[in-house]
Amino acid sequence: HKATFEVCLLKGSRGLGLSVTGGVDSGEQWPGLIRIKRLFPHQPAWQTGQLSQGDVLLAANGVPLVGLTNY
Repeated sequence: HKATFEVCLLKGSRGLGLSVTGGVDSGEQWPGLIRIKRLFPHQPAWQTGQLSQGDVLLAANGVPLVGLTNY
């Protein structure tokens, strides 16, 4: 199991199928990190089988997500 890995998701009619938490203004243990809060069953993020609740999202579409809010 690799510490970092890339996942390709295709947005479905209901989105990517995940919700996030964290960010610089979250007050969480590691501020500035965006984490997966929930994966929605039978949606693209869940269907990959590669993502889990609590995983850190480092980038999306080549844009770094570290140090941002989750809005």
